[in-house]
Amino acid sequence: MITLTKEQREELTKFARSALNSLNGIEPENPNQYDDCLSEYMQKLVEIALESLTVDHFGYGISEPDGAIYLSECCIDKYGSTVSDEVTALNDGVTDLEGGYKVVQLFTAPPVPEIKLPPEFNENHDSFNEFRRGWNGAISEVKRTNGLGE
Repeated sequence: MITLTKEQREELTKFARSALNSLNGIEPENPNQYDDCLSEYMQKLVEIALESLTVDHFGYGISEPDGAIYLSECCIDKYGSTVSDEVTALNDGVTDLEGGYKVVQLFTAPPVPEIKLPPEFNENHDSFNEFRRGWNGAISEVKRTNGLGE
């Protein structure tokens, strides 16, 4: 499990926002701000991303029609069968009622939704060559470890 201090989390968040802005063509105020820690920060962000992408659920619960958590005597189940029966009863006998109660997976940490990968970073900014290599390497590693083809 990756742990971060509040300060580390804030610094990585600032770095990630700056990197995304740069990828979107918005030059940072201080383009050399992360030169000394670029590799370290990229590695940490890739580790966080991989851990988030591969987290397993620990059980099942019930969400109300508005998405809020449903709490009752039978609202959590390790394998899903008890909550599935409860959802069917709450939905007046319908298992998958559109807009009704739903069985949801429960996580100890939020998973990252499946997304389309951004294109490789190809712009030629001298101060961002190392960042570009790290970014493209991170995309390749995420594709490799998650079995995604080109």
